[in-house]
Amino acid sequence: MDAIQASGRVIAGVSFDIPGMGHKNPQTGRIEGFEPDVARAITATLLGAPDRVEFRPVTDAARIPLLQSDQLDMVLSQLTITPDREEQVDFSIPYLVTREALLVPKGSPINGFDDLKGKRITAVTGSVSIRRMKAALPDEKLVETPLSADCLKVIAKGEADAASNDLINLTMLQRASDNPDAYRIIDIGDHFDEKPFGVAVKKGRRSLVELLNKAITALKANGEIERLLKDNIARLSTAASASCSRSNTRAGPRKVSFLSPCLPGLAPGSPNLAKPVRPSRRFSLASRSAGCFRLRDCSQLC
Repeated sequence: MDAIQASGRVIAGVSFDIPGMGHKNPQTGRIEGFEPDVARAITATLLGAPDRVEFRPVTDAARIPLLQSDQLDMVLSQLTITPDREEQVDFSIPYLVTREALLVPKGSPINGFDDLKGKRITAVTGSVSIRRMKAALPDEKLVETPLSADCLKVIAKGEADAASNDLINLTMLQRASDNPDAYRIIDIGDHFDEKPFGVAVKKGRRSLVELLNKAITALKANGEIERLLKDNIARLSTAASASCSRSNTRAGPRKVSFLSPCLPGLAPGSPNLAKPVRPSRRFSLASRSAGCFRLRDCSQLC
């Protein structure tokens, strides 16, 4: 923290490819989205002003190496807290808890996890989703991409049958697409542990983690994190919002949930993927004390 105070700025790694989550506005050049907004709110607590943060683009595969090489102070880029990652970096308490999901073309026969057998699945290199798909479906063809936005492109081109990613990411990508009605989102979170996103910092920066935890706890308590999430979803296209509303009225897969319960756990009969992806006990205790919140389904945000 002394180095951050001395420089008077925070260097934060964020996604640049997911409108609503982390995206560079092509007209203004401003970095927009839920996670940049959370980073600004945290920076205001750390340094007294939200504009004292410098954003740098990160891919899933580069997030941890950039922290370890001191090129970033922190990462807010859908980085799920897992035991193996906790050995490489330090995490704050979660600022968001989401679930695993699929994005498929509207007319796809895929309606759940069990329908993925024999299908082509796309996921991001370096993500928890690609690890889960490799472990759960070792015989299926996996199409790896460097960015979450590329998964949507792969589906649109017919090069994969389903995209596996975080539920919130897929929701943002669908809503921001040119034709959101062309896709469906399927919640497969019952088959896997939930995905708690934490702010990651270089290993050993415990004083910074303590300050981050205080800031995130305050932002949760005053409802600011939930407000920022809703505001960014609301900024996406009106057509996508209408699509979301219609999808909740027709029969099919159950409604999607953006935020899952605070404590992780595998559903009965789920694939045993606990070792590579299960959040640690430290996360469970921290998230409970931090007051996680839940948005129940898509219609609440339309």
